[in-house]
Amino acid sequence: MKFKLFVLAIATLAMTSCGGGNSTTENEPVLIKPTDTKIKGDLRKCFEVVDKSYEVKWAGSKKIITIEVLRSDAELPYDRDDFDVYENKGENPKEKVAGFGIELIDSMGNVVKTITPNETNLYKEQMIAALRLLPGETGTVSWGTFDNWDWSITSFRLISSVERNTKEKGDIFDRAFEKWENDSDNEKEDIEEDIEDDIEDVKKATKAVKDILEVEKEILDLL
Repeated sequence: MKFKLFVLAIATLAMTSCGGGNSTTENEPVLIKPTDTKIKGDLRKCFEVVDKSYEVKWAGSKKIITIEVLRSDAELPYDRDDFDVYENKGENPKEKVAGFGIELIDSMGNVVKTITPNETNLYKEQMIAALRLLPGETGTVSWGTFDNWDWSITSFRLISSVERNTKEKGDIFDRAFEKWENDSDNEKEDIEEDIEDDIEDVKKATKAVKDILEVEKEILDLL
């Protein structure tokens, strides 16, 4: 009898321990954390993710993800009073469209699902409010998905995009120029960020060498 209970306990433990890095039962709390507070894309200098755990909400078959963002003091690449979200692109005279998206990531660092900034968002008014934040203010952005939840998801990364609001959605030349313009700006920003990181590394290395020399000088003075 004791042996049977032991086997049953082992089987139960094995069943509850498999199936990814999060809960395996729907409607149970699911927490995800940002891989980085930095946001990818055109708005990476203007916003950052508030660093904390976020719970995925369940509303029937819909999963709701709400993330808090903090506005920096960097200048926005659009006019706060003259922009719209991607869902309304080409349907109004606003100068630019902007938006946030999200990458859902598993425990191995693989992107499991991506919701891009230009996808239809059930919470676009909330998105617009977040994009209008003033420096130092915080707001939230949300996404709803009806897909089956992948239980391997443990973290996320926000992505962003800003484009000219072209009225001719089907104009291939406008879209090509727009893509080239955005890619060029992103490449320039990537290079600038790499240079800043390299400068910081050199500063750290220089300080380390200076500290070593000071220690050596102290040792020589003692001798």
